[in-house]
Amino acid sequence: MKWIDLSLGEKTFGDIKTARSMLDMFIESLPAAEKQLREHYQTQNWRQLHDQVHSFHGACCYASSPILLASVKQLNASLQIITQATTDYSDDIHKSIGDQVNLVIDHIQHTSAYYKDNFS
Repeated sequence: MKWIDLSLGEKTFGDIKTARSMLDMFIESLPAAEKQLREHYQTQNWRQLHDQVHSFHGACCYASSPILLASVKQLNASLQIITQATTDYSDDIHKSIGDQVNLVIDHIQHTSAYYKDNFS
């Protein structure tokens, strides 16, 4: 699987030009998304982290980045469980969320590097 697959965007938008335009805008948004992920996780603000990841998940759906989409989808699902819970979760759950956040950040960086190497 590729970090970026424009054929996915072409299927979604109907043409490669629009897919590329959406990808370009998405790539520009990645540094801010990474910064917000770090900040919300470090403050353990699960609601804000979930809201940001949920929004980012939507953007990933149109961004032709299947690997990043998969990791964001998993993090979004995990955060949904935590934010809807009525009890506090253990440190193990928080560590798991941290591992998932780090994976998403790693995937953001790899997607950005792949874009730079192949689309700039």
